[in-house]
Amino acid sequence: MAEKHAGEFLSFDQMARVAKGSLLCGTSVMVPKGLSTDTRTMHPGEVFLALTGERFDGHDFLPLAMEIGASGLIVSRIESQVLELARSKGVTVIQVRDTLWALGEIAKRWRELHPVRAMGITGSNGKTTTKDMVAQVLSLNRKVLRNEGNLNNRIGVPLTLLKLDQSHEVAVVELGTSEPGEIARLCEILRPQLGLITQIAPAHLEKLGSIDGVAKEKGELFRFLSREDVALVNLDDPHIVALSEECEARRVTYGFEGEPMIRGDELRPFAPEGASFTLVLPEERVRVRLKGQGMPILKCAIAASAACWALGAKAEEILRGLESFKPQWGRLNIVELPNGMTLIDDSYNANPSSMSSALELLCKGGEGRKVAILGEMRELGSMAGAAHRDLGRQAAEIGVDFLVAIGQWSEEVASGAREAKSPRRPEEVLAVESFEDCEELLKTRLKRGDRILVKGSRGAALEKVVERLKQWAQGAD
Repeated sequence: MAEKHAGEFLSFDQMARVAKGSLLCGTSVMVPKGLSTDTRTMHPGEVFLALTGERFDGHDFLPLAMEIGASGLIVSRIESQVLELARSKGVTVIQVRDTLWALGEIAKRWRELHPVRAMGITGSNGKTTTKDMVAQVLSLNRKVLRNEGNLNNRIGVPLTLLKLDQSHEVAVVELGTSEPGEIARLCEILRPQLGLITQIAPAHLEKLGSIDGVAKEKGELFRFLSREDVALVNLDDPHIVALSEECEARRVTYGFEGEPMIRGDELRPFAPEGASFTLVLPEERVRVRLKGQGMPILKCAIAASAACWALGAKAEEILRGLESFKPQWGRLNIVELPNGMTLIDDSYNANPSSMSSALELLCKGGEGRKVAILGEMRELGSMAGAAHRDLGRQAAEIGVDFLVAIGQWSEEVASGAREAKSPRRPEEVLAVESFEDCEELLKTRLKRGDRILVKGSRGAALEKVVERLKQWAQGAD
């Protein structure tokens, strides 16, 4: 049988071969309409692959998948009565040792059949925004595939690649990690020809152990690249420079200091009308103004500029794409509320480095009383206590006027702020277990003209705080 025709998916036989699976029943030559791992979004005719996680087991939904119209099932186990039901419905069943590994192998094969230029983007901070900026620029003239949101793990990356079709020219894929070996596995699946590491900073230390562990894990992206590939190197980060010296790929350097190939000059990170910089390319220079403030968005913009230049984009194309870019929710979104307050929504995630950048934006980006509502930073392992105390000290020293610390490490944050030797210590410091514990108090303390930063790790769910602040601004209880 031919490998595939345009628009078709892999046959059950092809999936069984790449995933080293056994056909328990059904027709091996049949071609499903696609692959799904979620019965809530699957369509009739797709194959359902049953993943198992800490809080779910896709094998519990096999009967439902068949009821919806699944043409096949990929499982690591199956009960006899469910297998008999599949036989009676003419549903193909493939059994594999590990369905997550099988998902990766199927996506890897699908990617091999689509000769797109693939870029992998990883880093401790800024990878989602950089990825979205690159895609925004390149989409002006090309068909681009990218992860939706931050579907960047061993489930999200394969599901992203399975959306490739013959019209795509470029794939811009964010690669996330929380444990050793994850970046290497994602590179096996994606097979990137360009690699970009945004920054190396303390994050996911619970499993990665140290900043050196973070660098080693992120560096797998550069180590995967061959001589024909391109490594995009942030010259302002010594960890990334060191990693690039170990890889074979051609280097395209970028940054704000020294003499990179692509440079950001004449920076205005906190301009009220939006951060701006002069983009200096080898052949020309242009002034870029962004819809956002702070050094993080400038760092993402210069990284994205280098990536797009490496893929052949011209200055005018990069300018148009960057100036039309709007950050995703929860990533340093600045919102002017109708009650006269300014909200900085950076609620999506947090680590020590990104907290520092967000506090800088809060205190340097505009007038008014500076209010910081900070959730915990997760996955820091043995560093957690010291990191949260240091966060409190930073908040005090940079000029936060009113500090609210929420969650497990709130007392450590508050202690750090109170112990700071800065004369600019906050007028008030609150340490609470949850936002509900201080909601009524904040209603009376916040006032017109306040600049309010909301930031914490994903698990802290501070987007709920953002929504409550917006509701108050609208006059809702």
